[in-house]
Amino acid sequence: MGTIVVVFVNGKGSSPAANTESKCLASEEDIQNLQEKISTTSENGGGTVTLEPCRYVVTEPILLKSNVHLKGSGIDKTIIELKPELEDGTKNDNKIIETESGSTDITISELTVDGNKNDRKSLINDPHAHSIDIVHVDGFLIDRIKIVDSASASIMLYNSRNGVVRNSEIKDSGSNGILALQETKNVSITDNVIDHTEHQNGIFISYQQGHASSDIVIENNTVTDAADFGIEVGHIVPDGQEQHRNIQVMNNKIVRATNSGIAFRTVSDGVIQDNVIQGYGKNGTYGGDGIFVEGGFNTSGNVDVLDNEVIQTFQSGDANAIYVTGMDGTRVEGNTVEDSRGNGIFVQASVLPDQMKTTDFTEGRRVFDRIEVKNNTFKNNLKNGIHFQGDQSDGNVIEQNTVTGNGEHGIQIANLNAGNGFRIEGNDITGNKQTGISVYKQGDFQIIANAFHKEAKQEYKVSLVEVSQSLIEHNTSLQEEDIYQESAQVVTINQGS
Repeated sequence: MGTIVVVFVNGKGSSPAANTESKCLASEEDIQNLQEKISTTSENGGGTVTLEPCRYVVTEPILLKSNVHLKGSGIDKTIIELKPELEDGTKNDNKIIETESGSTDITISELTVDGNKNDRKSLINDPHAHSIDIVHVDGFLIDRIKIVDSASASIMLYNSRNGVVRNSEIKDSGSNGILALQETKNVSITDNVIDHTEHQNGIFISYQQGHASSDIVIENNTVTDAADFGIEVGHIVPDGQEQHRNIQVMNNKIVRATNSGIAFRTVSDGVIQDNVIQGYGKNGTYGGDGIFVEGGFNTSGNVDVLDNEVIQTFQSGDANAIYVTGMDGTRVEGNTVEDSRGNGIFVQASVLPDQMKTTDFTEGRRVFDRIEVKNNTFKNNLKNGIHFQGDQSDGNVIEQNTVTGNGEHGIQIANLNAGNGFRIEGNDITGNKQTGISVYKQGDFQIIANAFHKEAKQEYKVSLVEVSQSLIEHNTSLQEEDIYQESAQVVTINQGS
């Protein structure tokens, strides 16, 4: 593997130490020579093509080929910029850097890419006017680059695998900061800063045309002011289609996402862990929750939501901090939730649109089972701290949570049709404006060893309506007269001393 250094000698360049902004501008011949160097390097087995500090204004994309490392002289020193208009006056919708389809082992590092978005406004959010396209590549590294003013996605990964995007900055993207389409596999997106997308998401691993992604790590990124989701994996997967699998979203910071901070949509076998979300769901629409986990038209399973901090900073909308629906086996544990304008966590069997029925959801509802909500703090949320709205849901657990200062109930269970097997145990419940625990249409449930504190204006600490087969025992500061019952059958109250 050799190294090719591109040095300008035709009088339009300058010395390597020149100030890129004011002195060095590559000619068309220089750019043509660069493309030839890339092709020759690839043909000879690969190597590094190193660019001196200079500005390249390109009309057509630079085409990368197998085993080539395109290396600049540093961010804001080597700049590759797209000329906004073609010779006939039409807006230039080309990429800036793209890969030869079927390439292997491609690297881009130490440079800046400028999409000239403001001079191509008609192409903002265009589905094709991306800045960097990695297409059908096996083995890639994007490291220490900066991308500004892309018209569409700043980086697009298409049917590519075994790659890394790291240590890079994306600013003012016209569409997604990083977009992955179709079968993206074994890809890591780490330690990047994405600041403001004019449309769509900060990072988007999308489902497209029957293809899902797997083995994805999204870690240690900061995403600020995304126009839609901060980080989204999934999108809408049709009935019976392949799930996204083995997705890890960890240690990211999401600030002021217009809709969800982090969304899993038809993801199975995944984790959302140790993220900080500050501001989400500005407009309060569906999918605007801090953390949004849904099965969509397919039941998803085995997703963990662990140790995240979800703090609402917007003063508009009615988004929940955490939303779960259409899931089987989801663990929500160790999270801190404050100041949601909806529920702290809302677990829902929601109705599918247009009365649709699917293979999984034969009654037209996104059901859920085996949801565990443990060791979380739900504080000062405008509605309920914890709200389960089920439909014959089974095997759910609410355990060891701190639920305090919420605007409605501390914990509310409200089934569309009676569910079974619910355990509410060891929670600390105080200062909620309505009841501490409210249960409606639930069978075979237990309220055990919860701590109820004195409530100055609360008539009842527990409300039971249309329930059966329930056991209430060993709860601190809960007397039988603190329990409201209506159409309740086989309720065993054994508080003891």
